[in-house]
Amino acid sequence: MKKILAIAIASIMIGSSAMGLADVNGADKMSVVNCSSWVSLRSEPSTSSARLSEVPLGATVSNCDTAANGFIKCEYNGETGYILASYLDQWLEPNPGYEESARLDDMQVTNCNEWVSLRSGPGSSTQQIAKVPLGTVLTDCYEAENGYIWVNYNGQGGYISAQYLKPYEDNLEPNTGYVTGARLGDMQVTNCNEWVSMRSGPGSSYAQLARVPFDALVADCYEVENGYILGDYNGQTGYISAQYLKPYQENVEPNPGYEESARLDDMQVTNCNEWVSLRSGPSSSTRQIARVPLGTVLTDCYQAENGYIWVNYNGQGGYISDDYLKVYAQPTSTDTPASGDTTASSIVMGQKLGDMQVTNCNEWVSLRSGPGTNYGQLTRVPRDAIVIGCMQAENGYIWCCYNEQVGYVAEQYLKVYTEWMEPNMGYDPSDAIGDMQVVNCNDWVSLRSGPSTSSRRIARVPAGTVVYGCYPDENGFIWCNFGGLCGYISSDYLAARG
Repeated sequence: MKKILAIAIASIMIGSSAMGLADVNGADKMSVVNCSSWVSLRSEPSTSSARLSEVPLGATVSNCDTAANGFIKCEYNGETGYILASYLDQWLEPNPGYEESARLDDMQVTNCNEWVSLRSGPGSSTQQIAKVPLGTVLTDCYEAENGYIWVNYNGQGGYISAQYLKPYEDNLEPNTGYVTGARLGDMQVTNCNEWVSMRSGPGSSYAQLARVPFDALVADCYEVENGYILGDYNGQTGYISAQYLKPYQENVEPNPGYEESARLDDMQVTNCNEWVSLRSGPSSSTRQIARVPLGTVLTDCYQAENGYIWVNYNGQGGYISDDYLKVYAQPTSTDTPASGDTTASSIVMGQKLGDMQVTNCNEWVSLRSGPGTNYGQLTRVPRDAIVIGCMQAENGYIWCCYNEQVGYVAEQYLKVYTEWMEPNMGYDPSDAIGDMQVVNCNDWVSLRSGPSTSSRRIARVPAGTVVYGCYPDENGFIWCNFGGLCGYISSDYLAARG
């Protein structure tokens, strides 16, 4: 049955892909879709060819034509290259035929943590074509079907649920009369954990217009009263406390001239609690330009000076101390500790325990490189998460696999996993909506036993996690498979997998 279903899905995907490619030639514009942040524009129609630039989710490319190996030849910012067809879709031309009577005033994104989905149609099951940040002002708005509003976001047309939009009140005119002598130029967000508030006035009592992420660029800044700075973030003008801003310095360009002989394998962040500093130079006295989370995999790595390694983090070049990096080796769920492995040397593996579930903790437990608290923390495993392929190890620890990362968890934080909902609950295969990713939450969302917020929570699914085998269900919920545990998640917290 699984084999037949796989063949059927593959046939549908191939057919859809062929249909899309047939419509490409001569297309003036297409949009980047199906990715988390960006896709590669390459020099040749091959994944092994050089990356010319990173094209953001939602960006528009022009002069599109089909090429070899499932690629599309296109132009982005004056540069011609190749992008995989699976990451491009039809560009929606503003305005898609709505009557003038349906026209609305400009709208502003609200009621979300960081961003909302711009979709290709008026429904949560349609494709995500861009992520629109909190506070963004949208033009050419029209009331559409199913509680959605059609909008123009940076020249890209699409649909956003009305619950995340409010009428825009243009109460701040750039520049609000500040003299040139108060001009500070461009600045960058600093001295915060994740984001700072952009407010409607120079004080903490004014309304929050947007959340501006750590490291974000704020343009056209002016010094104002009460220790605040007026600036522009993504077209939104407002006020940020000066303590959270610093003068902006241009990013380090990958690759800064290192010889190929200095090139290293991909590396992974380790030996820290939450994050390490990406710095502008190979020294702890140089400027911090980003925080790189524990477990992050880094590419284009080169040995630098002073015990530092130059890395590429999401297109941003910089330096990290080699104390916090290890060679990345992608494990599989069938991996077992090998003799001589630095994380498993001389460790005797015992009884196979099957799958287990994290318990007896507040939020998370440590997955460690060896069976003891003196071993490095590889990652944090959330409460209720499922770990697979478990085997009894030494010192009261259990060897297991979590999200393709293998390591050791103290057995006091694990219990035998028993609950199981049989895939695929009898859904029609033609209703399958593919794999999806958890979005629009701070840390996690609830996987529930039924399609309702009143149903029992059976697991916490971390932000960014990919869930598999998804089917739409009633009450705006989606049935999915999370690490072998099946249940329901509200569609408000799921988007097409990037």
